[in-house]
Amino acid sequence: IDYKTGSYDLKKFDDKNPGEYFEKLISNPDYKDNFQAFFYGYFYSKDNKDKKINVGIYPVKKMQSGIDNLKADYIEKEEYELFENSMKKLFMEIYDTKISFKQVEDEKRCVYCPYSGLCYRDLNNTI
Repeated sequence: IDYKTGSYDLKKFDDKNPGEYFEKLISNPDYKDNFQAFFYGYFYSKDNKDKKINVGIYPVKKMQSGIDNLKADYIEKEEYELFENSMKKLFMEIYDTKISFKQVEDEKRCVYCPYSGLCYRDLNNTI
């Protein structure tokens, strides 16, 4: 369970298109709450292989609503494997020297980024 004190946008797991879902989880910032919740569940599952796990968000401001689960049912081993493969792909891209760093297109994502000076998005801040 991830406790949220502010707003969140949990998108339900797509059982019909899990590959596409995990691609969005890694590449689409609109899925940040999903990524965080799945990330917690993934690491918990590594130490608790025999337990059935589901992840969800518990909105502190709307406690009476209860937990907003990612899935209606438990997360399957194969789904954790898809998540792991997506993470491996992401890390391979990050460490591939043949792939150039590219800034995000949506500059609004940079407003609160502490690294905007490193990517030269914030031209007033030098390295």
